[in-house]
Amino acid sequence: DPLTSKPESLPDSLGSEDLLREENAQLRAQLAKAEKYIDHQLYWRQELSKMLKIGFWEWDEITREPISYSPEMAALLGLDEAHLHKLFHNPDECGPILHADDRQRYLEHLHSRATLKPGVSRQIDYRILVDQHEIRYLREFEQADPLDGIQGIHHGGLDPFKTRSSRSNLAGLLHQGHPLLGVGLS
Repeated sequence: DPLTSKPESLPDSLGSEDLLREENAQLRAQLAKAEKYIDHQLYWRQELSKMLKIGFWEWDEITREPISYSPEMAALLGLDEAHLHKLFHNPDECGPILHADDRQRYLEHLHSRATLKPGVSRQIDYRILVDQHEIRYLREFEQADPLDGIQGIHHGGLDPFKTRSSRSNLAGLLHQGHPLLGVGLS
């Protein structure tokens, strides 16, 4: 694993300065390998998002700010990227795109995220209005990051579906775990 492997043992015959240089070189090589691995994972997560027409997001509950979201989120919500960026940074202002019957429930869900515990996932189905003419049904999944000891990072996905009885592709991927997503829910 490029993210957790340790530097190789260094020969005892090297002087302390040479030893430090060699260790530094090994650590830089590991860092480069880890960065390449992360870039590769991000690339495939974006490709998967486009192929499956699902969106992904990460949120920091402590700062109440977004960490990242996939570009596919804008298309799913019927927004341009600038509008999505504004809403993602001010989620309480998403009321106008939500169906009137789902608005209150969505906002309650939004404000209860801080109580989500690691390893526990949940979902919410809601409708949005695209250009005030088209209604889209969306299913949002989220889970607190089990690797985050302070329970401040949440990951989620947004999946469009036609009817409430539709089987969700994203649900299957998240519950089974998928190497391209880098996360699985239980």
